[in-house]
Amino acid sequence: MEAIARISTNQDWITLLLLGVLFFIVLASLIDRERLKQLFVLPFTNYYLLNYDTRIWNIFNTSLFIASNLILALFIYLVQNHFGTSISFYNILSTILLYWFLKYTSGKLIATLFNLKKLQSLWVFIKASYFFSSTLYLLIFLFFAVYFFKMNRNFLIVMGVVYGILLIIRYYHFIDQYKRDIIPHFFYFILYLCALEIAPLLIVLKISF
Repeated sequence: MEAIARISTNQDWITLLLLGVLFFIVLASLIDRERLKQLFVLPFTNYYLLNYDTRIWNIFNTSLFIASNLILALFIYLVQNHFGTSISFYNILSTILLYWFLKYTSGKLIATLFNLKKLQSLWVFIKASYFFSSTLYLLIFLFFAVYFFKMNRNFLIVMGVVYGILLIIRYYHFIDQYKRDIIPHFFYFILYLCALEIAPLLIVLKISF
C-alpha cells in the first residue's frame, strides 16, 4: 500500500508540472500562434529562422524557455529514475539552468573578445529555436511515457532515435544555412563547439554531481 501511495504522489506532481508546461506553451500561442506553428515545423523548413526577429529575450521566447527546460528536466528525471538512480527533479532542473547560464555568459565573453556580437546573437537565436522545437516533440513522447506506455527499454530507444534525428537535422540546417558565416569565422566556430558546448556541461556535472 505504501508503494502505491508513493507512485500516486509522483504522478500528481508530474501532472501539475505538465499543466505548468502547457500553460507556458499556451501563453506563447496567445502571443503569436503562427510563430509557434512555424517553430513546431522548424526541423523540416527554415522559414522560422529567416522570417522572425532574432532577439532572444522577449515574452514569447521566455515562455518557451521555461517550458522547454521543464520538459527536458522531466525527461531526464524519468529516464534516470527508470534506471534506478534517484537524482531529484529540482537538482536536474538546477543543473540545466546552470548549464545555460555558463554557456550564455561564456558565449557573450568570447563574442566580445573577438568582436562577433552580431554573429553570436544569431547563433544563440538559431540554437534556442531548435531547442524549443525539439522539446515540443519531446513533450509528446512524455505524455505517452507518463500516461500510456510508461518508461521501458523499447520506448526509450524510440525516443532516443527520434530525438537524435532531430538533433542531426538541427545541426545540418544550421551549418548549411550559415556556412557563409561559419567559414570566415571557422576558428570561432571550433572554439564555440569546444568551449560553449562541452566545457559548460563538464563544469556543471562536476559542480552538481
